[in-house]
Amino acid sequence: TKNLQDGNQTATLSDGTPNRNTATARATSTNTNEPNSDNNARNFKGASNRTERTPRVETHWGNTTSDSHLILGDSHAKRLIRHLKPTDKFNVISVPGATTLELIKLIRDGELIIPSAKNIFTMIGTNDLLNGVHTPELEGRYRRLKNMIQDNTRTTAVEHLPPPSFSASKGGKNFEAVASLMLTGTLVNVNHAAFDESQIDNDGVHLRAPQYGNWLQLIRTLNSTSEN
Repeated sequence: TKNLQDGNQTATLSDGTPNRNTATARATSTNTNEPNSDNNARNFKGASNRTERTPRVETHWGNTTSDSHLILGDSHAKRLIRHLKPTDKFNVISVPGATTLELIKLIRDGELIIPSAKNIFTMIGTNDLLNGVHTPELEGRYRRLKNMIQDNTRTTAVEHLPPPSFSASKGGKNFEAVASLMLTGTLVNVNHAAFDESQIDNDGVHLRAPQYGNWLQLIRTLNSTSEN
């Protein structure tokens, strides 16, 4: 097992009611129970032609009871789906390749309606950093996204998780940006000692598949703590 810390909380990781009609997207949308290939992975490497891209919104409804929770993010969120258990009360909305600003615009323009949930966890920011967004601007985007989610749902418990791959990459400006945002409380504080670069996939952006099970366990622990 490995340990992650969230402020005073320690989460032990192991390797091993929205209605179906309440979350809608007029952007290209797929309703799926299994993650497919990341069609927007090509956008990770640079900012070119991002404005010409139509965000692909994908939804996974694992639970439709009134006490369900939501994970919202980019392809990192999508890759959690295969690790969900039947007992998990998580729904997932993912927009592979999206930046935080693109999520904000989708919600603002009514292209993506976020359902209310007991807790909402975001996994977004990887593409902002890969496209050169500086820390102060990204902090502002996280704040705007949280406010927008709270304004558009009955959910006040919104937590931003740090971009997983930059929690594993030691050193570099993206690692430093994530670390500074955790120190300010903008992002959930994750103990970097729990991660190393061997956990990063060959594309340099995603984690190896088993590591997403670790991140899902972190979310389960944070979720359980918030309910107590």
